[in-house]
Amino acid sequence: MLKAIALVMKKSGLSDAQFYQHWREVHAPLVKHIKDARRYVQCQRKPLALPGFDHCPYAGVAEIWFDDAAAFAAMAHNPDYINYAHADEPNFVDGASLDFLTTQE
Repeated sequence: MLKAIALVMKKSGLSDAQFYQHWREVHAPLVKHIKDARRYVQCQRKPLALPGFDHCPYAGVAEIWFDDAAAFAAMAHNPDYINYAHADEPNFVDGASLDFLTTQE
């Protein structure tokens, strides 16, 4: 199983509440259209007063699980992604800062 982990930064001009509400209630259902995705997990940043964690620029991470690297690579051309989740990303994500880390357990 390959996991694509998206490092997500909030779009400028949105409050934290607006960002997290959109990510959870609007974007997550759109990800369900990606038939090749085996699992989708959002990890939303929580404000904690812990040294070293307060300067992190990311609002959270999203894990998208695929059977293999080929399935993940194909996502860039997959209409299930392009027409739903990708089309929604500019509404709440700072696209210039969006980055992916591919991992395997």
